[in-house]
Amino acid sequence: MYLERATWKKHRERLAAKTKLFEQAHIKLQEDRAAFDKEKKMRGMGHQGLKKKLQASEDLLAEERCNWRVAYDNENKKMFRSEADFKAKYKEAKSHRERVEVHLSVQIISKDRDLAGKDA
Repeated sequence: MYLERATWKKHRERLAAKTKLFEQAHIKLQEDRAAFDKEKKMRGMGHQGLKKKLQASEDLLAEERCNWRVAYDNENKKMFRSEADFKAKYKEAKSHRERVEVHLSVQIISKDRDLAGKDA
């Protein structure tokens, strides 16, 4: 019995030592898991933050493109209007010049006739 009791005590001591090691390892595992979860959460937040920044910059770029397109279209409309105005003014000036030339030609012809009539 003594032998059994001594064996039992050694077994209990080894079991207690293993239990203590297991508890220490379990505590260490919980600490590591908490640190890992914290780091994972921080990385996730960082990732989400970067995603939000990327989305915001894409939205801003899309808005700027839209604004640029509107400004470009407005500028094109102004250019086409000014070109049409220029063409209309050019046609008007050309027709005015032609009328003046015709009027002057008529005056020159009439003066030539008057002079020719006086010479004869």
